[in-house]
Amino acid sequence: MIAFKCSQCGKSLKTQDDSAGRQASCPKCGATVVVPVSQEAGRLHARWRGLLSSPRFRALAIPITAALVAVIGGYFLGRWNFKHELRSEFCAGFAAAREETTSEDETTSEPEGAFTGNPLFAGVMERAKRAAREVREQSSPAGQARLKRGAAYARNHVRLYGVVAKHYDSLLDGRVPGVEFKLQNNGDKTLTKVSVTVYFKDRTGKTIHEASYRPLASFEELRPGYIWQMERGKFYTTGSVPSEWQTGAVTAKITECEIREKPAQPDN
Repeated sequence: MIAFKCSQCGKSLKTQDDSAGRQASCPKCGATVVVPVSQEAGRLHARWRGLLSSPRFRALAIPITAALVAVIGGYFLGRWNFKHELRSEFCAGFAAAREETTSEDETTSEPEGAFTGNPLFAGVMERAKRAAREVREQSSPAGQARLKRGAAYARNHVRLYGVVAKHYDSLLDGRVPGVEFKLQNNGDKTLTKVSVTVYFKDRTGKTIHEASYRPLASFEELRPGYIWQMERGKFYTTGSVPSEWQTGAVTAKITECEIREKPAQPDN
């Protein structure tokens, strides 16, 4: 409560704290008075005002703000492949779920507890089951034949070029190894999945590390005649490359390719 006196007749008045700064009428003399700020709120306001206006706070505000912007922006700008890292973690989850898939009817054990009935978890489990089904299909004779057709199509019709491997500047991690490349589909079928493996070499030309990337995201395809390239200024980071890597010394090849068996329909 705020206790104060009418400035005209001196009557003692009380009102709620949220009325501070508002106008009110004195019930005795009818004069219009302004409800003052409570002493405690006034002290707190004065304390914060003094802190915010102090030279020390002003001197720290700019570097603190700049640091926060650098950390948050640097992570998502310098490590743009965050979505690819998440995808890799998701694939690892799929692999774990695949090991629990015990029969051909796609039954996957689901843990009880906090995740039960969670729509997000249900979606994850559905994707895990789908991934397990794809693994079984790929291991079947028909799946192996499809992979062979995809590999043959990649050798004859898919161009991998513009491969660049160097150290890139990242605001958060400093200089990190990174990779860029482009893909062109010169055939008459649509690519639904592509895996590109990059082999890193030391100064003697010996391969010391490899990393695989899937440039086509979920529901993304590469139609006949189309070119896929990374967003400008972006790259795949490869932080696990050994320090013995000779900057720029890499070879790359397409190690997996899947195609849509039916030719894509031309645009109207």
